[in-house]
Amino acid sequence: MILKPEGDLIVRTSRKALRLFNIGSRDAARITLDLSGVGSIDSCGLQLLVHLARHSNKQGVGFAIAGTSAAVSQAIQETGLSSVLQTGGGSV
Repeated sequence: MILKPEGDLIVRTSRKALRLFNIGSRDAARITLDLSGVGSIDSCGLQLLVHLARHSNKQGVGFAIAGTSAAVSQAIQETGLSSVLQTGGGSV
């Protein structure tokens, strides 16, 4: 299943994004987040991504991030989260 959030992944939108992820990922064997439409991300957005990756792993669900925007890629690299949030870059 591919989920593609649009807009900003920030403190104001993180809760809504988590609800959408929970609804959209039910019964999925693998989840890919296409973040190419995410314009900006803050620490809450990054925390959400780490939570989703770890939660998926615990549930035995494959998890990948693909299609990262420049802003998302930069934030992941600058915070040292690239080992936790492995991205495929490019498009999905």
